[in-house]
Amino acid sequence: MNYSSPVGSGNRRRQQRFSAEGAADLLYGPGSGARSFALTPTYQRRRFFVRAEPSFVKARHIVAGRGFGNGDSTTQARFIVETGFLF
Repeated sequence: MNYSSPVGSGNRRRQQRFSAEGAADLLYGPGSGARSFALTPTYQRRRFFVRAEPSFVKARHIVAGRGFGNGDSTTQARFIVETGFLF
């Protein structure tokens, strides 16, 4: 499920608790889930733009060692800056 607006977005991901043998484990362990929220304000002057993106992720039902940082943290904050030219 994804949500978006001109300046922000959020999404929710969930993995089934019982995965099939050999199935890809893409999140933080069987039955895990995550929610995220990001703001993306953009400044544009003619063809040049600068975009900042602070975001926050909260994981639930993680398997020990599969979280953020040392493997046990269920939250992560990020900040990036993107610049470029529009063609």
